[in-house]
Amino acid sequence: MSRRLETFFENIMPFVIIGVSIALSILAIIVFAYVFIWGLIIGLLLFSVAYIKERFFTKHKPHEKTARIIEHDEIP
Repeated sequence: MSRRLETFFENIMPFVIIGVSIALSILAIIVFAYVFIWGLIIGLLLFSVAYIKERFFTKHKPHEKTARIIEHDEIP
């Protein structure tokens, strides 16, 4: 390889590395946002189903409150 071409690659390589790292960072942010939004949608859907099931399809029985008395021998 000629010395001129070698010098050109030595000078341009840091810019290529910076460009690739910026592109990968932007791609990572987009993928994270995509996964976050889908997780939010699925979580909201599951919460809504559970809320509707609890609110409309459960039969609430009145609970009788009973008190317990636990007797024990007192040690003198």
